[in-house]
Amino acid sequence: MRVLIAMVRDRFDIVIVGAGPAGCTAAYLLAKAGFSVLLVDRGRGAGSKLLWGGKAYAQPLRDIWPELDREAPIHRWVSRDRFSFVWGDRVLTLEYKLGRKVAFTAYLPELVSWMARKAESVGATFIDEVVIDEIIVRDGVVYGVRSGNDIIRANVVVDAEGINRMLLEKLGL
Repeated sequence: MRVLIAMVRDRFDIVIVGAGPAGCTAAYLLAKAGFSVLLVDRGRGAGSKLLWGGKAYAQPLRDIWPELDREAPIHRWVSRDRFSFVWGDRVLTLEYKLGRKVAFTAYLPELVSWMARKAESVGATFIDEVVIDEIIVRDGVVYGVRSGNDIIRANVVVDAEGINRMLLEKLGL
């Protein structure tokens, strides 16, 4: 892992651990609201540990990023949903035609990388290939995070590790 954490300042309002969809969205919204935000991920690039590609509904993302339709790495727009029920040798399929540009398919690592760039564009600092070893708590209050010998102080730490709950487990949560 690269030791880039020493290259950033030693204090942020908020440190977000995990640059998946939730972490990148939080970083974007918080930086846009004026907070100093550090987004950290142990992988190489935002979304690099994600394997999913699939369908996403556009409106919740448009509410955050109005430019989604023209900028995001959308592979194709979905025009209809089909649900099939299979029992024995019988199949029942229900089809629902969606409105225009309601849902789309995307490769999640590409979409999340775009989300991280959007967070950086509004002032968030993103560093990758850095492992956060622990959330520092002193007298019951979050103080920041530690990576190796480096400490980054923060008033708030957001754990967006996803399924890998290593930091929460270390805290006994």
